[in-house]
Amino acid sequence: MDKIKVITYFVLRFYELFNLKNENIYLHLLTNYQLFGSMVDMLSSILI
Repeated sequence: MDKIKVITYFVLRFYELFNLKNENIYLHLLTNYQLFGSMVDMLSSILI
């Protein structure tokens, strides 16, 4: 059940980033890069 929660959260955050219509998308991506990276690490460690 934990795996599903993490994957769902990851997908929603990813979707959110790509749905941003503002001009600050690059700034937003840079701001969230650390969070994004840690989510990728967490996801890969769970899936492997």
